[in-house]
Amino acid sequence: MDKRNASPSLALGIDIGGSHITAGMVDPAQKKVIETSVVRQLVNRHSPAAEILGVWAATINDRLLKFQQQGTSVGVAMPGPSIQMGFVLYVNGEITNARLNVLPFKHGMAEEYLSARWFIQTYQQYTGIQVNGVKELADRYYEDAN
Repeated sequence: MDKRNASPSLALGIDIGGSHITAGMVDPAQKKVIETSVVRQLVNRHSPAAEILGVWAATINDRLLKFQQQGTSVGVAMPGPSIQMGFVLYVNGEITNARLNVLPFKHGMAEEYLSARWFIQTYQQYTGIQVNGVKELADRYYEDAN
């Protein structure tokens, strides 16, 4: 899908992993990623936090500037270990440790229901198929849909 066929309101999807950030525009109405908008930047997870955050910010700003949309929604996927490594949130002028991984949820903590490990285990419980990561799980979408 290209930008000419996209719905007027797009969302920015951001996937932050231990070694990369991937960002691209998503057409929520058509439930499609605009493939030509996707960029992936490698990140050295051993770099100082300021450098890592700089790569994230530059990647996100690049997508927002290139695909300027009024009222763009943003969705972010970030693994628990990124939060546990000491990344912080800057909110209302204050820096705070998000500690999102320990929020109570259902019969445990939020991390137990949002991690790659949870998706992989839940997929195996429902299908009996073991996958080696979330990318492999996502790649199986079309195969499983048929």
